[in-house]
Amino acid sequence: MRRKNGARTCNPPDSENDGVDLNRNFGYKYAYDNIGSSSRGCSEEYRGTSAFSEPETQAIRSLVAKHHPKTVLHWHGWGNDVAFPFSYDWRAPMSNADLGLYQEFATEMAASNHYASGRAWESVGYTTNGEADDWGWGDAKAVSVTVEVGSSSDGFWPPPSRIRSIAEESAWPARYMAWASGPMLQIDTTTIVPDESMTSGELRVVMQNNGLGSYTSPHRVCANAVPPLTSIQPSEGWQMDSGVDKAGTRACLTLSALKSRAYATLPRLRLTWTSEVRWVALTLTEHATNLPTDQAQTAAAAAAASFDPDEGEVVSKPSSRTAPSPPTLKDVAFFQLRIQNVAATLRGCDELCQCASADNTRVTYSHECRSAIAPGAHCKVAKTARTGANWASGVLDEHFVFSATQYSRGGRCTVSSVKRDTLVAVYASCERFGAQAPLGFANSENGRTATVAFPCEAGKSYDLFWNAEYMPGRFSFTVSEACAGNDCVRAHRFRHLLEWRRLRHKQRRSK
Repeated sequence: MRRKNGARTCNPPDSENDGVDLNRNFGYKYAYDNIGSSSRGCSEEYRGTSAFSEPETQAIRSLVAKHHPKTVLHWHGWGNDVAFPFSYDWRAPMSNADLGLYQEFATEMAASNHYASGRAWESVGYTTNGEADDWGWGDAKAVSVTVEVGSSSDGFWPPPSRIRSIAEESAWPARYMAWASGPMLQIDTTTIVPDESMTSGELRVVMQNNGLGSYTSPHRVCANAVPPLTSIQPSEGWQMDSGVDKAGTRACLTLSALKSRAYATLPRLRLTWTSEVRWVALTLTEHATNLPTDQAQTAAAAAAASFDPDEGEVVSKPSSRTAPSPPTLKDVAFFQLRIQNVAATLRGCDELCQCASADNTRVTYSHECRSAIAPGAHCKVAKTARTGANWASGVLDEHFVFSATQYSRGGRCTVSSVKRDTLVAVYASCERFGAQAPLGFANSENGRTATVAFPCEAGKSYDLFWNAEYMPGRFSFTVSEACAGNDCVRAHRFRHLLEWRRLRHKQRRSK
């Protein structure tokens, strides 16, 4: 894999550095600045003489214009990242819904290879302009994603022994993007509220059409108990399938046609199980409403038969979203939902308890999944940062949460690191699939200090994100608060205590 295309661009010719960086030669925000691309012919980021000046980028433009794809997937080297738009500027406007789509796609594409993900300035550490994904999303109106394959030790020329491994790491992202081009039903979130007995509870499931295509007709969805789950008691909206089963182990409903990226909250189900079972499990089958009952029953049986209730490991293998089944069941899909039967899961879990998996037919809900997420690996499990010196591992991408305390108005917080080849980004909010609403970005390339200053308010928390991929190693960073102008209002650190004392005094006087 080569960064530049080898065209004669150096004077005098230089076989080592000649060429145009094709990922700087696309039309959207071409030559936006000289930071994300270069006008110098021998630079490794040379953008060419004009947008689409190169035959390779022209060919991609022609292909997209002819077929109008909904998704585009590029492969680049290197970085073990999944990158997406916009990358030309960290301030590039992007709605939370669009950013959430990309964050969700990237997270699920990286479920098997565990790559990092983000816009180029978040994942590889710098801005890029004239970039392929920015053009795909900004001009071609396609969801465009890049897989940066290979680690820093692989570089652009990995040894032959690494080719198979790198190819295998790319298989699931490619399959996911192909499915995402059409309708793609999945279990989005799972919640269970147990009774005091811990042998029964109420199950709440949200389904999502996660794809870019819409379901144009209703679907029949059935919940099928898997032994030793003893019974299903559905709420209004479900119907017990008495024609198939009279033991309370199957309930069905009609799921309305779902538009792209739309959600459907299923009516609640009450489940009963035995106390000794380790996993509470059921299958959800979905199929066209005109599918004969006997085929639906066969699908449920096939799903139940493939579940091992004694399995304890939280593992998954890449597989198709449609489970293996007889030829007559090609339009039937099912999901295996497994809930760990321990108090920590039943009473203390959240959305991060749903395991990331490249097998989207098998959903495991367990506190063990959440505890496997390393501190700092997600903004919802961020490490704590404080005013003054802090330490980051410098090995993995890490999130820190900083809570401002000093100024209720006019405050400015500053985060700074002097370590080489480090990036820092600051965000105002943390959502399920990542941090959003960026407030600042900087990197320490070319001898610069990575420093981000942003307005901050006492009582609010901010996500600080670090990436030190190119120079790993433990390093320090500092956080400070200061007044940014003449109208600052200092927050009273003991305001809550004064309020408590005022209320206590009022209560005593009223007696």
